[in-house]
Amino acid sequence: DVEELSDDALEKQGELVSEAVEAIERDDYVLALDRLSAAVALGCAGALLYRRRAQVLLKLGRPRATIQDCTRALGANPGLGGAYKLRGRARARLEQ
Repeated sequence: DVEELSDDALEKQGELVSEAVEAIERDDYVLALDRLSAAVALGCAGALLYRRRAQVLLKLGRPRATIQDCTRALGANPGLGGAYKLRGRARARLEQ
C-alpha cells in the first residue's frame, strides 16, 4: 500500500477531480465517473473523493456501487454525514 502520493501524483489527482467537477456541472456523469475513478486509482483516496464518486454513481443508477463507495468513505471518516444519507438513498433505490 502506498501511504502517501508523490507531488506529481497528488497534482494529477487534483486535476482529475477538477475535471470531474466540471463534468458534473455539465451533467456529464459518465466523464465525471471516469475522472473520479482515475483519481481513486492513483491511491490515497480520501473520504470526500469516495463520497463524490458515490454521488455520481447514484446519478448513473448504480446503487450497489454507491453503497460500496459510501462505506469506503465512512471507513476513512465516520463523521461524514453526507455519506450516510447517500448510502441510505442508494439502499432505498435497491428496495424499489
